[in-house]
Amino acid sequence: MQCAFVAIRNDEKFRNFYERIKRKKGPQKAIVATARKLLTIVFAVEDKKPYIIHTSENYGEEFTRN
Repeated sequence: MQCAFVAIRNDEKFRNFYERIKRKKGPQKAIVATARKLLTIVFAVEDKKPYIIHTSENYGEEFTRN
């Protein structure tokens, strides 16, 4: 769950998800739901591509390796 708190602070997508669930179900259920979402993403990344943090500044940009 500590990873979920870091994700909420640093990733706008996770923050928005957490806030939406928090309004409906409360903070405890929201943090568990966010942790589960984060874990699902971690297990889904099998091709070893880095996860891109999408913010309003870089939304839509593609990740390119140098």
